[in-house]
Amino acid sequence: MTKILDTAAEIDTLRHMIDTVTEDATPRQRLDRLIREQGRQKAWVAQQAGIHPTHLSKLLSGERRITPALARRLAGIFGVPTDTFAPQEEGER
Repeated sequence: MTKILDTAAEIDTLRHMIDTVTEDATPRQRLDRLIREQGRQKAWVAQQAGIHPTHLSKLLSGERRITPALARRLAGIFGVPTDTFAPQEEGER
């Protein structure tokens, strides 16, 4: 489900959130930051992403990696580009 931003304030807020996700952050750090900044419950994020809450916990702890398909779903949930959840370096988790 894609949310359409309808006000300039929402667009500015989203730009700020994207800008505050640093280039050297890992995908899991970016995900954790977006959850916190948007005030989302982890159970809600898991449900919207179609994964079990335990799976989300393992993603956030680094035990599991974010797949390209999951990255697309998360991007839709948070209204950010898919590459927000892409590793910056080959060995990054």
